[in-house]
Amino acid sequence: MSSPDIRWWRPEAEGRRHLFLAKALSDLKADQAAREADMLTAWRLFSAKPAIGLGPETYRRLDARSVDRLPVNVVQRVVRSLLAETAQQKPRPMALTSGGDYELRERGEGLTKWFDGLFYAVDFDKKIAPMVERDALTFSTGFSYWYEDPHEKRLCCERVFPGEVMLDEQEAIYGTPRTIYRRRFCDRRVLAERYPDAMSRDELAEACNLTANAGTFGTYLSRLRSNALIVERDGTVAAAPAVMGEVEGG
Repeated sequence: MSSPDIRWWRPEAEGRRHLFLAKALSDLKADQAAREADMLTAWRLFSAKPAIGLGPETYRRLDARSVDRLPVNVVQRVVRSLLAETAQQKPRPMALTSGGDYELRERGEGLTKWFDGLFYAVDFDKKIAPMVERDALTFSTGFSYWYEDPHEKRLCCERVFPGEVMLDEQEAIYGTPRTIYRRRFCDRRVLAERYPDAMSRDELAEACNLTANAGTFGTYLSRLRSNALIVERDGTVAAAPAVMGEVEGG
């Protein structure tokens, strides 16, 4: 039996791209269980705490079967010592010319100053770089992510927890994987504010790759409705307020 096609970037995936992505991430998570276990071990060594996971609700919870905390954490001391040394270095991108005239060199110097101002604006050296460097020393990899904020219309930068980043190791065998995925946690209230609109039954069925009049789709809606997970008004469907972290007024 052939494996399902999860090439989400193809034009044929339009309208169902989220389903392809969900399948791809699910497969990658299963394939990279060993990597996640290694990262959990690294976190336990650094924190000297037997954490039970790397998620928002688990990285602080301890294994009840664990032994007492180590009196001397050599791993943490080494990481912090190296971090203190590497933090003194503040690398910057520079715009260099090759055989350029005076005007081009002036533009290059101006672009370099713009880079300096951008790093200062996001507080890269004090807020982001120390966490990325600590991740690199603890987990062997550290990530920072630059992006344009669609609301504030400016460039921003944030530290990315290494456990959020996944890629297909088979694609990466030649050093240039097609896609690097990021799977992150988000507060339901934030999602509710970002995507406040309800969907019609037809739109929801199409997004789920189902037929609105089919019995399967009706069964799914019935189960969601009976568990008070959705609300239906005027032919539209939306997540229930309790699901999105809201409280309905009496």
